[in-house]
Amino acid sequence: AERTQDEQTMELATKLTRFLMRPESAWLPSIYSRGVNPGEHAEYQGQTHGHMMALRGILACGVATNNTLMKNFAREGYEFSRNLGIVRLGWFQEEVGKHSHETCCLADMISLALQLSEAGLGDYWEDVDGYARNHLTEGRYVSLEKLKAINNGLNSQDEAWLQRALGTYSGWGSPVALSTVLQNCCMANGAQGLYSIWAKIVTLDEASGTANVNLMLNRTTPQLDVESYLPYEGKIVLRNKNARRINLRVPAWVD
Repeated sequence: AERTQDEQTMELATKLTRFLMRPESAWLPSIYSRGVNPGEHAEYQGQTHGHMMALRGILACGVATNNTLMKNFAREGYEFSRNLGIVRLGWFQEEVGKHSHETCCLADMISLALQLSEAGLGDYWEDVDGYARNHLTEGRYVSLEKLKAINNGLNSQDEAWLQRALGTYSGWGSPVALSTVLQNCCMANGAQGLYSIWAKIVTLDEASGTANVNLMLNRTTPQLDVESYLPYEGKIVLRNKNARRINLRVPAWVD
C-alpha cells in the first residue's frame, strides 16, 4: 500500500490491523493487575514471538496511516515485553512465564525497538545496543571446535553437518548458557535481527547531508566509517568521507 499509494489496499490493511487489536484477538492474559485493561495496553500471554510479530505489523500500519492509537498500542506492547526478560542481556522468554529464551523473541524486540525509535515513539537505542552486544552476538555458533565439544560421539557426516551450521543461532538458552538446539525459525530471525542492527548503525538524512551515528558499532558507509574499540577500550573513531554534518548519539552509560 505504501509503495503503490493504493487507497483500497491501505483501507484493507487498516481494517485487518483494527481487528487484530481487538481484545479478544490476542490481548487478554488470564492474570493482570486490578484496574488495568490489558486489551487496551497490548498485554498478553502465550507465545512471545507470535505477539511481537503482530505488534511489528500494527506499528507498521500505524506509521503508514499516522494512526496514534495503533502506534501507542505497539509502544505499550513493547514496554510490556521488556518485562519478560533481561533487557541488558537481550534475553527474553519464549512464552510468558516460561524460563527459556528464544532468539525469535530477541529479533522481534530488536526490530520493534528500531521501528519505535525511528517513528519518534521513544528512544530505545540503549536497548538495541544491549541486545546486539550480548545475546544476539553470543548466541551465534562461530566455533566448530566448541560445537564438537558439546556434541559427543560424532562421525564424519555429523561433523560435516556441524560445519554447515557455523554462523547460525541457538534456539533456546538460559541467561548464562546456550542451548545446543538449532531451530529454523531462530536461525532466520537471528540473521534478520543482525541485519536490522547493521542497517541502522548509521542512517543518512540525504536532504541535509547529515550522517546519524546511532550505535557505537563497526560500520563502513559511503558517508563515513565507524571504528569502535568497545568493549576493550573506551574509544570510537569516525572517519568522515563526504557527510556535511555528523550527529553522534552518546550512550546513557557514558560519563
